[in-house]
Amino acid sequence: MNRHVSGDIVYLTLDRLDAVSGLVHAVSTRVGGVSREPYDSLNLGLHVEDDARAVCENRRRFAAAVAFPLEAVVSTRQVHGTDVRVVGRLDRGHGAQALPDESWNCDALVTSARGVFLMGFSADCPLILLVDRAASAVGLVHAGWRPAFSDIVGKTVSAMRKLGAEPERMLAGISPAIGPCCYEVDRDFRDAFPDDVDRRDRFFRPHGQKFLFDLPLFCHEMLRRSGLCEEYIESAGTCTRCNEELFFSHRASGGRTGRFAVVIGWTE
Repeated sequence: MNRHVSGDIVYLTLDRLDAVSGLVHAVSTRVGGVSREPYDSLNLGLHVEDDARAVCENRRRFAAAVAFPLEAVVSTRQVHGTDVRVVGRLDRGHGAQALPDESWNCDALVTSARGVFLMGFSADCPLILLVDRAASAVGLVHAGWRPAFSDIVGKTVSAMRKLGAEPERMLAGISPAIGPCCYEVDRDFRDAFPDDVDRRDRFFRPHGQKFLFDLPLFCHEMLRRSGLCEEYIESAGTCTRCNEELFFSHRASGGRTGRFAVVIGWTE
């Protein structure tokens, strides 16, 4: 990943996506905002118990640093489900400065409209960016283990295909997320693993009476199974729990923390 500094704001981008002309994308960090503990400092999540005014100021600062218009952002109410929503220019601004209502419950967004910027939030879950330049299509997936096990990745790729995208030419990026070094799960979790995925042992490592699970690798596998080419998939390879000074981590904090964000969209 590439590190960028703009004023007090620190954000990251992915190598492959940096090379796509006209594409704006970024992964925020927790550095450079106005929120107070335990949301310090660049918390971008409105669904935690932070002061909404501070979150909106943080979003304004992040948008200014990355150079996309906050009023063109679309975000959802993430519920760890598998619904995918297609959005366009008329949806711009929805969820940008206020938490969307329950009619916007979904964990993936896709668009082929220019000037629309998709934004998702996390504190350990992978956020997956999808791009097909030829179709002018982008997608953003909040891939916690529940939606990932229920194939939200495949459903998002299918939604993008309806916009003219083709999996074999898509680029994908997997954000920083809790890594296989830190994601401890129990046997019930392992038993819930999808039956149609071969060689489950490559995703699990015994850890005492429990297991360590590689969720980013599982997301990589779901992208590959959805038709993406191996060489077009890039993973940040950065554990959020190991890097709590840079990223919000639900597990590292004991559950009370802010959210970092991923944004993606085409310039007009």
